[in-house]
Order: sequence, then structure tokens, then C-alpha cells
Amino acid sequence: MKSTIKNQSKKLLVLAMALGVFATSCKKENPAAPELPPASSMSMDDSFQNGTNKTEGLASGLCALAMLQWNATIFVNVAVPVASFKEAFNHEAVYDVNTKEWVWSYNIVVAGKTFTAKLQASASGDEINWKMVVSQQGGFSNFVWYTGVSRKDGTAGTWSLNKEVLTPVTYLNIEWSKDASDASAKTKFMYVEPNQLKTDSY
Repeated sequence: MKSTIKNQSKKLLVLAMALGVFATSCKKENPAAPELPPASSMSMDDSFQNGTNKTEGLASGLCALAMLQWNATIFVNVAVPVASFKEAFNHEAVYDVNTKEWVWSYNIVVAGKTFTAKLQASASGDEINWKMVVSQQGGFSNFVWYTGVSRKDGTAGTWSLNKEVLTPVTYLNIEWSKDASDASAKTKFMYVEPNQLKTDSY
């Protein structure tokens, strides 16, 4: 009788240990999603104030004109990828244990058309690799509209955007960084579509 109880106790102990290992394994396979790059990394901030003197006012006006042109370039030609990225902030990522990726998946509507967006993120050392795959309902499927790389601490990164489905060339490169200590940020936009008048302008 004592032997039977002892054997059952051993079995229960082994089962408990197995469940503990399984639970630990599950926790390791479902890590927390990385921080999304700032929404401003794909658009320019025009919230500055006009200068108080003539020189500062002129500089401010030139900055406003330049940003107007750049934002027009971004939103006219890549409205879908910009909208798809900003919408990610309204959704939670799901971790895929098979691909080891986090996926934000949702629908967006741009200019009356419905798109399905899947923002994918994977860890590599101290970096996070990003990829946005877009499909249009009744249209194209699984177009990689942009890719990116960011630091795990969310302080800096880059984006590389393709122009459009029919013209899948790299169109715009973006470098961004932010400093949490003083709430400052820097973003550099470079037009890189080959053989164009504005190629390499930034």
C-alpha cells in the first residue's frame, strides 16, 4: 500500500514538473510585442511657431513650404502605406510561434478603397525588422509596400518605401531618431527613385 502511494506521488511530481516546464515554454514563445516606431517617422511635424523677428519668420516660412511639398509627395504617392502604419497604433499584435513574428492585422479605407494591412515585426539581436504587406479587396494581393529596421529601445530606425504596386521601385528612404530625455526628434526624408529630377534630394 505504501509502495503504491509512493509511486502515485512520484507520478504526480513528474506531472507537475512537466506542466511547469510546459508553462515556462509557453511563456518564452509568446514575448511582448516591440514598441512601434513613432507615427511621426512617416510624416513631418509642422507644429513649430513662426519666428518673432524677420529672419526667423523667413526661415520658418521656408520650412513650412518645404514640409508642405514633402508631405504632398508622401501622401499623394504613398497614402496607403502611411495610413496603414498609423492605423497599427489602434490594434494589438499577435505573436506567431511558427514564424517568430508579431503581426498587426486590420483593414483600412483610403480614397474609398478597402485594404487589408499586415504589419510584421521580427527580432534580430538589438534590432527589430519591420515589413508591411498590403492587399486590396478585389485587387492586388500581398504587396510589400515598405520595410524598416529599428532599435529595440525605440530610439532610432529607418524606413524604405516602394512607390506603388505598378511601380515597385524604392521611392523614399526615411531615417528617424528620438531622444526621450528632452523629447526631441529628428527625421530625414530622402527621395531615392532612380533617374528622376529630385533623386537624392532630402
